[in-house]
Amino acid sequence: MSDMLTLENQVPLLLLQTLWHVMDPEKLIQEDGLISKRVLEFFGPLVAEVKDPLQGNEGIHPLDVVQRSVGGNRRQCRESAKEYSVMPCASDLHEAGIYFKLSPAPNGFVEAVRFGRGRVFLNLIAFERLHPGAGNDVMEFVYLMDNLVDTTGDVALLKSKGIIKSGLGSDEAVVNLINMVLTRGAVMSRDSSLRDVLQDANAHRDRTWNRWRASLMHTYFSNPWVFISLVAAIILLVATLLQTAYTPRRSVTLSGGRSGASLLPGCVLALSSSAVISAEEMASCSWVVEIERSISGDAGGGTPGAMARGLKLRHSIYRVPEYIKKMTNPNAYRPQLVSLGPFHHDDTALKPMEKHKCRAVANLVKRSGKPLLEFITAVEEIKMQLQDAYEKSRRHMMMLKDGCFLLEMARVIELHGSVEDYEPDDSVFSKHGRLYLLSGIQSDVVLMENQLPLFLLRKLINVAYGQGFLDDEWIYNLIICCLCHAVTYPVLVEPLPLCLVNEDDPLCLHPLHALQKGTSGARRHRQGLSTDPVMPCATELDEAGIHFKLNRVFLNLMAFERLQPGAGNEVMAFVYFMDTLIDTAKDVALLRSKGIITSGLGSDEAVAKLINKILTKGAVMSPDSSIRDVLREINAHCKKPWNKWRATLMHTYFSNPWVFISLLAAIILLLATLMQTIYTVVPFYNK
Repeated sequence: MSDMLTLENQVPLLLLQTLWHVMDPEKLIQEDGLISKRVLEFFGPLVAEVKDPLQGNEGIHPLDVVQRSVGGNRRQCRESAKEYSVMPCASDLHEAGIYFKLSPAPNGFVEAVRFGRGRVFLNLIAFERLHPGAGNDVMEFVYLMDNLVDTTGDVALLKSKGIIKSGLGSDEAVVNLINMVLTRGAVMSRDSSLRDVLQDANAHRDRTWNRWRASLMHTYFSNPWVFISLVAAIILLVATLLQTAYTPRRSVTLSGGRSGASLLPGCVLALSSSAVISAEEMASCSWVVEIERSISGDAGGGTPGAMARGLKLRHSIYRVPEYIKKMTNPNAYRPQLVSLGPFHHDDTALKPMEKHKCRAVANLVKRSGKPLLEFITAVEEIKMQLQDAYEKSRRHMMMLKDGCFLLEMARVIELHGSVEDYEPDDSVFSKHGRLYLLSGIQSDVVLMENQLPLFLLRKLINVAYGQGFLDDEWIYNLIICCLCHAVTYPVLVEPLPLCLVNEDDPLCLHPLHALQKGTSGARRHRQGLSTDPVMPCATELDEAGIHFKLNRVFLNLMAFERLQPGAGNEVMAFVYFMDTLIDTAKDVALLRSKGIITSGLGSDEAVAKLINKILTKGAVMSPDSSIRDVLREINAHCKKPWNKWRATLMHTYFSNPWVFISLLAAIILLLATLMQTIYTVVPFYNK
């Protein structure tokens, strides 16, 4: 049964319909959608019992029928919810007072998870990716479950409510299936109704009162014994207050009207070379000749300034050295969908996208009204610059296709996939391509070995639309906001990188350089620090009263800063800083609760491992980085005992109103007991 739902193992329903027509033509005519209904009956254990899912029409093949049967009714989300893509996990939502229960409607997704260890899901998702018009229901459901499930605690909670039924064995296996297998490359349509769910869940969780109310219910109303203890404590408090109210009157009567002593309580809170080389041998060495020419000035025109320019490296797009790849993750620097530039052009895995590059060139040229020869001539004019950018690469003409492809994809993104030049069911340049290929292309655009010089894009735009049609800043913003938006949103200093063009540094080199500028804040020098500090982790900082989509992007930004002189140290300094903050999953959970970390990796342990074991390999911080001032100030704060004592007080007794009310009740009970004691003892000695 599992094999029959494999995408590469499908039989057209048209064939089954023809065979059935030979067997029983009358019944086929009388009952619309008969073959599809029989398919659903056959796969009954896997899918929900949906009445007439194809509305009387036959599907394409059995997998199509199953996909439509498990999909819900489509509707568009609210306009305000279109930007919501992340939701807290099930445990966090439960702590905020959101409770889960199984829908009365049958759910085929649950059984699909249990059957075949995710094979059904993976083939349904592959079908939705590859077939325009198939919809996005299964992938959106998986996307939602990835948000809900981060840890085994989330799985246990959803299992207890009957939402997840698993035959995989442990809860950890379910977490790995959802976070590590099913959700690889999962996306959600921008107008999906599930975004309403994400918005509502975030809004509910962000309201402080909802968290307090949920804390009250979980603390005092989770079982009858805790509730009985609460009632007993209230009765004791009320009785003590009544005793306190009547005891002074009795004391006055016994002492003949004399005033009892008063007590004002106070509290203090503390808290060595033997070889000889002949002149002929030396002259035969090419590197010696090159150095001699450089010393004499012949290499650069004769003048010292020209010599310096001759020694200066002009290329800006590098192959990542092997030592960096071995130190981190070799796959992080290798494109997955599209090659840009010469370094990965011969990769057979990336060849399928070449035909789409040719289509991009054809459409851009046709839309511009200019002959193709004019574009070729424009690229030929900057041949030397292109060769220098890639360290003497001679494949400059292929970059015409790469540049046009990049510009066309930016246009698709900007128009939200509604591009008139292409068919609505186009596999790349359409809403379908934007939904399923965008994240992969965006990820490839920011790889160090997969860059295109921005002066190439500017040249192509000038040919297509005329000289001066667009300025450099617009081009940079186009690259950042369209091609890099999905990967830069969490780390952009500004919503738009409006300061990428300035008089001191007028040109960005390529998209990765533009991204590096967009993610870097304004540089300032540190005030002074004699030693390299190590800051406490986030949990320790929180205890001291300090409050507070990824690895491929960071690794390539860090590689660029390593290899390009003058690129700065901001990204690597940030990673260094995060490494000092995060030691354990508990630190990740704290930063996530404050909105500082938004992760699609699944568990907090995976985030901690990514930062501690992968990103920070070889990370360094500039001696004059302003972050060193932050480290110094934080260490100074944490060394003061009073700060720790005060933070302990706030975390213990002022974290929510119910703990504070309990503290207040305890104080009142203590004062009342003291007053009773005073009024009981004083009259005894006055008799």
